[in-house]
Amino acid sequence: MAKRAFEFQPDFYIVDWEAEFQNANPSPTDALGMYLATLAYRPGDVGLFHAPLPQPRFWRPWLYKQFNSVSDGMLPQIYHRAMQLPYPEALSRCYDDYARYNLLDRPIYPALQAYDLPAEEVLGAANMAVNVYGARGLSWWSAQHLTVGTSQAIGSVATKEGAMRRVNGLYPGMVLRILPIGTHTVPLRSAFRLFSSDRRVVLDLEFAPVPNTDVPTIIARDGSGAFAGYVDNSGWRRSITVYPDATPEANIQIEVQNGPARVVLFGILEAGG
Repeated sequence: MAKRAFEFQPDFYIVDWEAEFQNANPSPTDALGMYLATLAYRPGDVGLFHAPLPQPRFWRPWLYKQFNSVSDGMLPQIYHRAMQLPYPEALSRCYDDYARYNLLDRPIYPALQAYDLPAEEVLGAANMAVNVYGARGLSWWSAQHLTVGTSQAIGSVATKEGAMRRVNGLYPGMVLRILPIGTHTVPLRSAFRLFSSDRRVVLDLEFAPVPNTDVPTIIARDGSGAFAGYVDNSGWRRSITVYPDATPEANIQIEVQNGPARVVLFGILEAGG
């Protein structure tokens, strides 16, 4: 199944191991072996995540730790009504467990409940996950259950920086390219699902040096050319807020200094006014 899924070149792949393990009793070797088999088919630019049940104490904490060791992040299924808890308690219990079992070494993107709930409850759980627990992203179960109200609630989740919506995806043709020294104009709207009203975006950038060349510095600039942020060997991956210009393509600039740079990841995390 993993091999077939990867043939469609997804941005990411999520392994939901709830059904496989909730009634089984795998050894650590068996569990990690299954997961590593998935890794064997993964192209290098596809994110790999796992989606376990919400509280590790009830579901073998060592499984979570092992899956974290080879994953880019975890999407725990925090469906608070199914847990028979109000959402503040469901979130606190889960995050307490992640801290207790040292599972905060990978980003957590909670999968929240979006079925059989009023829109205000969906919004309340989302805002708490983002603004209290620092969730870098959210997922929802499930698309076929969404109503107009819950869809609007999801779209209005407020971050500490103001209302932004999640924009998933990678810049086509940019990933795994080598950028030479110089300034490169990047048209965002043709590559991402941006609106004409978007005046601020959060780039997700990761670069790497090219062997046998000078170590580069990469500067992200707004559409006006103003400095927005940089990436260098002090940390090759950064999230940088930029302001595209008002042209139809919403251009920004990426300046490469000192030496060529290999693009490992070029995506947008969020966009808004």
